[in-house]
Amino acid sequence: MPSSPVISIIMPNFNGERFIAQAVESVLGQTFTNWELIIIDDFSTDSSTELITKFWCDSRITLIKNSYNQGVAAARNIGIKHAEGQYISFLDSDDTWQAEKLQKQYDLLNASEFWCSHTDFVEISEEGKILRSRTSPKIIKRSNLLLHNHIGNLSGLYDANFLGKHFQKPLMHEDYDMWLEILRKTDSIKPIGNLASYRVRSSSLSSNKIKSILGHYRVLRGYQTSVCLSVLFTFCHVCIKLSQKVGK
Repeated sequence: MPSSPVISIIMPNFNGERFIAQAVESVLGQTFTNWELIIIDDFSTDSSTELITKFWCDSRITLIKNSYNQGVAAARNIGIKHAEGQYISFLDSDDTWQAEKLQKQYDLLNASEFWCSHTDFVEISEEGKILRSRTSPKIIKRSNLLLHNHIGNLSGLYDANFLGKHFQKPLMHEDYDMWLEILRKTDSIKPIGNLASYRVRSSSLSSNKIKSILGHYRVLRGYQTSVCLSVLFTFCHVCIKLSQKVGK
């Protein structure tokens, strides 16, 4: 029997010594085993790259070291350029996946007409405590995504053979911008279950709510000629976020 296509996993890292081993171990624990993990170290000053040397016995793992700090979008783009798999997915060095995450997405895409997949996931604290669940529609169209960023970057996977490689721009919500571009060509479908854990950190960009809302607006302005539409979509995004908090 022919082997399944390769899934390329892009993992940017900057000073992730506290969590990177957990992230890598969640990849090693995947029930889908035909993957390559590309870690792009963005000029870390801590011991994070030394911590993952224990994984070098696995030939599926590649480490690329940047000679200076370039930012998360540029780091991911370096990984995307090096990716050799049919599918491309993303996992930051402080997040984790459930063991069946890749297998469920691969099976679903392989049995459907979709070229992109997302999953539900949970938000966790720095200590690993579950804060809340993040659920999304089973089928996400681009019109859904304009109203709200339903695709968590750690949950997304797309078929680069059919869609081509998509790179991220150096702006806030760089992943949202990329998924909007991908969903020009396909809808996204999700399997059942919370299949990933997103770590909420006090130092993260998304922790600044005002900056996050402005970033969301600027992404939409890149796609909309009308300021009014961008304001309307951003307002809808804020309302959805508020309703999620109330429903916790």
